[in-house]
Amino acid sequence: TGEHAPRQLMQIEGTRAQAEFIDPQFAPKLDSLTYPQFFLDIETLRSVIPAHKGAKVNGLSLFQFSIHRRDVPGGPLEHTDWLNTEPECPNVRFLGALRDALGEEGSILIWTRYEEASFKELLADLIGDGVESDDMCWLKRLLVSDRVVDLHELCFAHYWHPHMVGRTSIKAVLPAVWSEDSPVKLRVPYNEFPVDADPYGTLKKNGDVSDGCDAMSAYLAMLSGSPEAKQELLRYCRVDTLAMCFIEDYWRWRLRHSNNGKLIASAELSAA
Repeated sequence: TGEHAPRQLMQIEGTRAQAEFIDPQFAPKLDSLTYPQFFLDIETLRSVIPAHKGAKVNGLSLFQFSIHRRDVPGGPLEHTDWLNTEPECPNVRFLGALRDALGEEGSILIWTRYEEASFKELLADLIGDGVESDDMCWLKRLLVSDRVVDLHELCFAHYWHPHMVGRTSIKAVLPAVWSEDSPVKLRVPYNEFPVDADPYGTLKKNGDVSDGCDAMSAYLAMLSGSPEAKQELLRYCRVDTLAMCFIEDYWRWRLRHSNNGKLIASAELSAA
């Protein structure tokens, strides 16, 4: 019983069968997403000792974003990103660049509501500072729209894989779906990664930034003059949004071969 009962049942049945499960009701939810689609990830820093001129004690600094854009179903992905390299607080410039990239239409896909929570805090800070701008008005419109869609919530409600070991973070879901022998891995740009090593695993193997804590440390190193840290940040944030793209593409492929949502052993789809 309770609000998590369907998820718990999904995990119990999946664990018993040691097989993947994808809810057939997932398909119409994915099909309801509007285009262009924007897969968005941001990186932030919060520090008791401000890292930027004009930043507040324990204030949130939004220093980076990555976006993969898709204009039509099944279409190619276009990547854009932004990374602050200036000593001043980046928040206003971050917002301007984000607005330019996202515009007024299309679904914005995130993993968990962290981006949304960060945008709300940014808006509150700007209002508290007496800032009034077109970019701030855009942010207000965005936050009351239905454009932002949490892929994590969709995963929690509709998808289970034994390799996730009960977790639904993107760093658990991506290796799980990557472990499947799907033709999705052969598509551009996913084929730039080894078929036997998911993108996060590839970053870690190469000693690059591979999680949010590493990203904060690399950002501080970059501000202190490290060009290597800058390149690692750009690679990591790009992988975050590419991971969401791959997971969605994999889900769509899986739904086409899901046997009406019944539990399916991995080997059954390896040649599909």
